[in-house]
Amino acid sequence: TLKSFRTPADQLAKCMGNLARLKAELDAGPADDRKAAIEAEMATRKELCKKFRASGVKPSPGYCVFNQIDTEKKRVLSKEKITAVVAALKEALGAQIEEVDTIMMGLDKDGSGEVSEHEFILNLKATPLFMQALTEDIDPDYGILKCLPGDKF
Repeated sequence: TLKSFRTPADQLAKCMGNLARLKAELDAGPADDRKAAIEAEMATRKELCKKFRASGVKPSPGYCVFNQIDTEKKRVLSKEKITAVVAALKEALGAQIEEVDTIMMGLDKDGSGEVSEHEFILNLKATPLFMQALTEDIDPDYGILKCLPGDKF
C-alpha cells in the first residue's frame, strides 16, 4: 500500500536537503572511508538535482525549509525557530503571514509544542500565507530561503 507520494518538486527538495546534510557531515571531518562514501553519494545526488532543474522542476518549500531550519538535526522545529523564520520572511518580503501561534496550531497537530518533519510537510498547506511566503523566498537552485543567511541560525 502506498502511504505517501512525493511529487517531483518534493523529490528535488528532499534531494537538496540530503545534500545539505551530507555536506554538514563532510565538513565535520569524517574518517577517510566515510569521506569517500559521502563524496560519491553527493555526486549522485547533485546529478539528480541537475536533472530535475533541467526539467524545470522547482523545489517545494517543505523539505528544504525544514532541513535549513533544523540546524541541530533533531527532526523537530521549536516555536522559536518558526518565529525566527516568520520574522525573517516578513522583513525580507514585507509579506502578510499568519501569526506564529496560528502557524503552530496548523502545523503541530499532536500538540507537542514542536513540529516534526512529517507534521511540517503534511500540514504546511494549513498555513497558506506562510507557505506562500516560503515559496516566494526559496532559491530554486539551492533549495534554501534567501532571507536566512547561513549564520542566521
